[in-house]
Amino acid sequence: MGSPSASPQKILRFLLPVRHNKVVTTYIVIFAHKNFVFDKMQLLFTVFLLLASVALAKKPIFDPLFVFCGEDDCYDLLGVNRNDNITTISKAFRQLSKTVHPDKVHPDKRENVTEQFRLISKAYDVLKGNESRPNFDFYLDHPRSYFKATGKHAWRALPKAHPVFVLLLSMLVFSGFLHYIQVRKHQRAASILKDQIKAGLDIAKGGTNLSADLHNKAVRIYESHCKESGKKLPGSPFVSPAARDIMNNDENFDKICSTVLGDVKDWGEYAAPNWPADLFIIKVFTEYPFSFISGISTYYRRYLSGAPLSEEDKYALARDLIGADVWSDLSDAKKKEAIDAKLYESEHYDKWLLKKEGAQGELSKRQQKLQKKAQRFGRGGDAAGMPPRDLTE
Repeated sequence: MGSPSASPQKILRFLLPVRHNKVVTTYIVIFAHKNFVFDKMQLLFTVFLLLASVALAKKPIFDPLFVFCGEDDCYDLLGVNRNDNITTISKAFRQLSKTVHPDKVHPDKRENVTEQFRLISKAYDVLKGNESRPNFDFYLDHPRSYFKATGKHAWRALPKAHPVFVLLLSMLVFSGFLHYIQVRKHQRAASILKDQIKAGLDIAKGGTNLSADLHNKAVRIYESHCKESGKKLPGSPFVSPAARDIMNNDENFDKICSTVLGDVKDWGEYAAPNWPADLFIIKVFTEYPFSFISGISTYYRRYLSGAPLSEEDKYALARDLIGADVWSDLSDAKKKEAIDAKLYESEHYDKWLLKKEGAQGELSKRQQKLQKKAQRFGRGGDAAGMPPRDLTE
């Protein structure tokens, strides 16, 4: 049975404290509206919210920096009201001092009253101040604005921890971040390589020898699967466009491409992450110092020393621009041609790349899309990155 909520509304007006949680009170007022009718569940929920509001109001004051009186109310410590003047507050402090001052009690009780006297002294200092009392009153009215009322920064209120613990925790968090980044890189490279396997892209069409070999392997597996299942194709997918279209639209071929993708052993920088090896603390003391020193030395030798580039540096720069995977597929003669064309210099490489991209119209729209997608890994790509063109054209 429902009953009008007039009585609960009166109870709310009596019990709700001055400092309360606004969200809780909003819900209570909705349920306590005079035109609202309670059922049993709504009544229980209203009582729960009422108790929660009272509990939140009774919560100790948040004063971690002890700017005011810690978890105590300065007015309550002295037994005065907020509207009392400084004379009344001083009188209350003197009265309490007579009973809790360490010099006015028996020596056996000094240890017990010392802390109490410290608190009432702090309360008196706060309430007699021309700035501290208005700030404390502001905080009482705005309990979520503690740092605004105190003028302190939130950083000082944070729990203090040992620097070694903070350093180790930061390293673990950063290790998790590195692990996530490497997982994303591997997934992205695997997705691109799978698309190139399905499309059958070789070096001349923007793929690599790896993608071409895996495509041929996937097609042979698909043909064998069709023979075993009795599915007839209008020819071999290697030579028949109709059979190739059927194969590309078959979910089984997509699964086969995913399977042959597992045959890739060397992903280079796009390898699946190994959690122990990705721990930042290990890299800090092993890989990073040597890489940093080596990088500075190499940069100085190549760009600042003014000395002519060595053959080793020329080959290294050309490999970085063209792509490590493609570079490894080139013959020695083709590598020599790249060095003679000064493709180890960005200016010459850009001119060569623009010249190669002039033949882009020869490719299908899907192949062009795959090439652009592959270029996101960098100019030349690596492993599954795949550059737009290869020197073997």
